[in-house]
Amino acid sequence: MGGIYTVIGTNANGCSASATVEITEDKATPTVTVTPTTAILTCLTPSTTITASGATSYAWSSPAGFTATTATADILVGGIYTVIGTNANGCSASATVEITEDKATPTVTVTPTTAILTCLTPSTTITASGATSYAWSGTGGFTATTATADILVGGIYTVIGTNANGCSASATVEITEDKTTPTVTVTPTTAILTCLTPSTTITASGATSYAWSSPAGFTATTATADILVGGIYTVIGTNANGCTASATVEITEDKTTPTVTVTGSDTLCDNSTISLVAMGGDTYLWSGPNAFTSTSASVSIPNATVTNSGTYTVTVTSSTGCTANATAVILINPTVAAPTVQADVTIALGASVTLTATGCSGTLLWFKSADSTAVTMPVSPTVTTSYFARCEQTANGITCSSVNSADVKVKVSTGFVISIKSGDWEDPTTWDSGSVPTATDDVTIDSTHTVSITTNGATAKKLNFNANSTLNYANSTAKLTVKGL
Repeated sequence: MGGIYTVIGTNANGCSASATVEITEDKATPTVTVTPTTAILTCLTPSTTITASGATSYAWSSPAGFTATTATADILVGGIYTVIGTNANGCSASATVEITEDKATPTVTVTPTTAILTCLTPSTTITASGATSYAWSGTGGFTATTATADILVGGIYTVIGTNANGCSASATVEITEDKTTPTVTVTPTTAILTCLTPSTTITASGATSYAWSSPAGFTATTATADILVGGIYTVIGTNANGCTASATVEITEDKTTPTVTVTGSDTLCDNSTISLVAMGGDTYLWSGPNAFTSTSASVSIPNATVTNSGTYTVTVTSSTGCTANATAVILINPTVAAPTVQADVTIALGASVTLTATGCSGTLLWFKSADSTAVTMPVSPTVTTSYFARCEQTANGITCSSVNSADVKVKVSTGFVISIKSGDWEDPTTWDSGSVPTATDDVTIDSTHTVSITTNGATAKKLNFNANSTLNYANSTAKLTVKGL
């Protein structure tokens, strides 16, 4: 203890003396303080410096084994830190400070955890949570500083979330993108509607759903479309991702009906030929009276009669299968009966005769049998000549003729007749005149010929026999009258 202390010293001789010393006392303890008195370590302030004062030397310690011998201590870890301060007198005192630590990282999450951008959903919104501030980065230089981010492009997007303590964590989400447009095709690529094929089916492929349209108002929502009218048809094909593409097909139409013309006879005489010609198509089908049919453009009906009269219809078909009809009305006049002519007649050379016929209610015409030269009555042939008659009648605007009548022979007697073969007196072919001798003829039976008398009407002006010729009477009634005898 401090104070004044006296000592008396005594020698062996017993002599003593004293001395005095003053002991002073310095046991004052230091007043140790630490600043700051508290601190929080965070991700923003990951360290702090604490400073002790009030002593001359210091010794720091903490339960985690931290030590320091300076007045200041750099603290990196939260805990209770104690400093012992010692003065020059060796007295010491301590102070304690608690350093707290808040370095908890946020738990950052993103919803949705995945998404697909399509043509139906071309954008999506992703939202981060678990922190107090956010910083997004992603494909194509994308950035955002809000909790929500509107995404238009597929890619990997990362968000860094930061808490108030400055600590951060990240989360990543992958946004996929399916905006592939379908490849839409239409088969067939073209078609023609005709009367043979009045409709066609076109089929779209390459998508999952379809919508057809045309300027004429046609619509359909199936892959196949039944087309009845020509035009331009467009199909929009849509995939499951909502992306669309279109394809177009042009359907042409050729349903033009053919223009039919029919030429040919309309009113005809009996036994004429009906000739009809149709034009304007590729194939033809005729029908008419008496179950008439034909598949030719030109039809011919020979030897037509009244029963062939009527309406003839032709159905004309074009190459596209379109049809049209045309008709022709045919009228066949009734048969004109052939006239009945008189019997053969004999005239003298230089004489004339008017031939007659019955059974003609129209115009009676006469013709030479040899060359069909028309003649008028009376006729005056110089040699034996045959004639025939025709009857002409006018009906329904045309004149028709009968067939030729039988021949009527006008025999011309020259007065001299000679046989040209053996035969019957009454047979005209027996004689060079071509006719049976008359009472004015000078008749000669030529050499080796035998002429038979078979009737009682044979006559002659004179009868002559050449060598080896014979006149034979066939029976008892046979008779030859010779006028010159």
